[in-house]
Amino acid sequence: MNKENFDNNEVKDVKKESYKTNYWYDDSFGKNEFIDSKDETDKEDFIEQKDNLDDNLDIDVQDVSKFDSRIFEELMEKQREHFQYKIDKLSSKLETVSILKYTIILCILSILIVGGVIIHENAEKFFPQKVTVSYNENTAISEKQEGNVASIAKKYMPAVVKIDGEGIYDKGFFPTKGHFSGTGVVFSIDNDFIYIVTNNHVVEQMKTKPQISFDDNEIVKSEIVGTDKFSDLSVLKVKKSDVSEKFLEILVPVTLANSDNVNVGDKAVAIGNPLGYVDTLTVGYISGVNREIVREENFLNLIQTDAAINSGNSGGALFNMKGELIGINTIKIAQSGVEGLGFAIPSNTVKKIISDLLKHGKALRPYIGIGYTPLRSDYKKDFNLPDGMFISQVEKNSPAYKSGLKRGDIIIKIDNKDVTKMGSISKVVLNKNIGDLIVIKIYRVNEGYKDIEVKLGTR
Repeated sequence: MNKENFDNNEVKDVKKESYKTNYWYDDSFGKNEFIDSKDETDKEDFIEQKDNLDDNLDIDVQDVSKFDSRIFEELMEKQREHFQYKIDKLSSKLETVSILKYTIILCILSILIVGGVIIHENAEKFFPQKVTVSYNENTAISEKQEGNVASIAKKYMPAVVKIDGEGIYDKGFFPTKGHFSGTGVVFSIDNDFIYIVTNNHVVEQMKTKPQISFDDNEIVKSEIVGTDKFSDLSVLKVKKSDVSEKFLEILVPVTLANSDNVNVGDKAVAIGNPLGYVDTLTVGYISGVNREIVREENFLNLIQTDAAINSGNSGGALFNMKGELIGINTIKIAQSGVEGLGFAIPSNTVKKIISDLLKHGKALRPYIGIGYTPLRSDYKKDFNLPDGMFISQVEKNSPAYKSGLKRGDIIIKIDNKDVTKMGSISKVVLNKNIGDLIVIKIYRVNEGYKDIEVKLGTR
């Protein structure tokens, strides 16, 4: 092929490409290096071929293609080997990193396991126990034992007893025989008797002597000392001689707390015999104090708790975390959608009532001697009457009778306090003493408003 018939540009391109394909530019090492530096013979051949190409451009295109193809294939093989070398090197580094990572993790886990074993074996040093309980101690719960539910249970559970008796269910024209049961609390022991407080509604319908179960082996008969329907409290007594010496050794009467110191949020422990399950303990909080509950026209000022109180818990104990009795459980609101509404009679009320029952067989409290009911709204509208309580009954020879109050009078105020709901009158009267004078403001039809002074008496 003549030089003039060969395109110079194509020759130049072949020449240029030949230079490129015979060198490997490896910038990772910071310089350009010849791939096949170890094979000096091939290198010299390549230089010679290059020089020949520079001196004689009059070559056949087919020869150039063959020359370039051979060199290219050799260089590609070298390139692949170089890549494989780098990949192997990188893999080795990654394996080293992985081994190091897993070694560190294993070391950390080993430290945690060994540390956990050390703490477990020395738990008493790290977390000293607050309470040690013994049945042999017949003293009050110590400061170290305060707040420990197990201490309260072991100390005072023997003082919480089960009460059973037979009686009559009053169901109008069809009274039926039935079994009554509840709970009581031992509050005092003297030389002859063990004294127990419970709810009046537990024993009031019993026709037999209440049976007291201290435990499965200590079941004795009791006598009723006195009852008070208004406060829903009763006191029973058991002959001390009817109880074994062994049980008397662990029987510790409860200590009554000052219930005025009970606060919302205080923790509370309830012990009783719900549904026949003896010595059942539940724990909760004081949900409210001074809750005004009216039951059968009686005004009750109670402690509210969410500690579970169920049928059979009536008359049971409500303790604070010092192991002191703060109340006698009496009521649970039982209706659909209502949970955690239990109530207890405050210990200060219990103190006063049991003192009266022991001395007089009945509770002494101030009273007026009337029956009353809220005035119907249609009567107020039709007869233009003021809001108040309608006196439906006046007890003969009572303080109300002697002061001149009459059936049909409407009580507007008592002791200068508005009377707007059931319990308003009882609340005022119970905060007074026997013999105190109070002023009752009434409205009497055809006579108008009157102020009547009443001297509180006792039944």
